[in-house]
Formats: sequence, structure tokens, C-alpha cells
Amino acid sequence: MSLRSIFSLRCPACEKGRLFEGEGSPLSFQFKMNKTCPVCNEKLDREPGFYFGAMFISYIISGILSLIFVGILIIFLKIDWVISLGILFIVLAALYAYLFKVSRSIWIHFFVKKKF
Repeated sequence: MSLRSIFSLRCPACEKGRLFEGEGSPLSFQFKMNKTCPVCNEKLDREPGFYFGAMFISYIISGILSLIFVGILIIFLKIDWVISLGILFIVLAALYAYLFKVSRSIWIHFFVKKKF
């Protein structure tokens, strides 16, 4: 499992094909996944409900990110907690698309082994 292929949203089998359709930015709101890898033809659309576990990955990542981010704002930068939560809301809204995609990428990387 390669961290580079996880965070660049690449196929877990060949690490070259894109998991999501389109050539846009990882921050784009294009959430449609490829059914198969365009390079190695690995099946990415496993079965109904397969990506349900990615929801828990997303929850864990956003929770840890939130604690660290707000902790830094409150403890080190001495920003009021209400303002810190407002800033956190903006940051999480901006990162929503990427967190969604990375969570799915992490989840499928648990179950598909590299071919080459």
C-alpha cells in the first residue's frame, strides 16, 4: 500500500489509473468513481455497500484533524473558541471533497493488492 497512490487518488493495483472520473482537481466536487481502472482494468466498483466503511475512515480523519486544528488555534494562537469553530467549519467545508475521495481511496487500498 503506497501513501503516494492513496493521496493522489490512484488505483491500488497499478498505482497509475485514476479512481475518480475526470481530470479535475482532487478538490473538485466530481464524486463519480470509475467502474474499472482505466489502466489495468481492476474492478473499483466492488459490490453494493462496499464503500460504507470509508465513511468511518472519513469520520476518524476529520475528527482528528478538527481536534488538532482547533487545539492549535486555541492554545497556541489564543483565538476564541467560537471563532476557532467558525474557522474549522470553513476549513472542513473546503476540504470536504478531498476527504471524501481520500477516505474511499484508503478503504479500497485495504482490500486490493498491488499487481506489479
